[in-house]
Amino acid sequence: MARRPSRIDQLPESVRGLIGQLRRNGATIDSIIAKLKEMLPEAEMPSRSGVGRYVQQFEAIAEEMRRQRTVAEALVERFGDAADGRTARLNIALAQGLLTRLMFTEDGGVATLDAEEAMFVCRSVQSLVSASKSDADRELKLREDQDKRTKSAAATAAESVAKEHGLSAATVAAIRAKILGVKAA
Repeated sequence: MARRPSRIDQLPESVRGLIGQLRRNGATIDSIIAKLKEMLPEAEMPSRSGVGRYVQQFEAIAEEMRRQRTVAEALVERFGDAADGRTARLNIALAQGLLTRLMFTEDGGVATLDAEEAMFVCRSVQSLVSASKSDADRELKLREDQDKRTKSAAATAAESVAKEHGLSAATVAAIRAKILGVKAA
C-alpha cells in the first residue's frame, strides 16, 4: 500500500528547501516552525512531529551522503586517483547505492514518487549510464594509447637490433612497419 504524502511532502519545493537550509544552518525544530508560521497559512502548516520526522529524514540522507563521500575519499587516498578508472567506477557504484536507498522506505517498501521525483530518478539513472559509458570509453582510449606506446617501443628496439646486425634500411623499415601494423614505405 502506498504511503500517503505528508503535509511537508505537499509543500512547494522552495519551502522544503528552506527547511533543509535552516536545519543545515543550525536552526531548531521550534525555530523552523516559527519561520513556517510566518510563511504558510494555518491550513498548510505541518505539525511539529511532522517537521521533526522530515528533519530526521533529511539528516539521515545527509549523513549517508557524508559517509559515502568519506568512503570515496579514503579509497582515493589509499589507491590514488587511479588512472585505470577505479575512482570513477567507485563513484558510479556509490551513486547507484544511494539512489537505491532513496527508492525504498524505512520499512522496506517501495517509495512513492511524484512526477518530479520520478523525473529526478530517471535523470539520475541516465546520468549513471552516461558516466559508465564515458568511463568505458576512457578506459578503451587508455588501452589504445598504451598499446601504441608498447608497439612503438618494440619497433624502436627491433630497429636498433636490426641496425646493429647490419640489416639494410629497407629490411629495418619493413620490420618496423610490421610491428606497428602499418604499410612499409
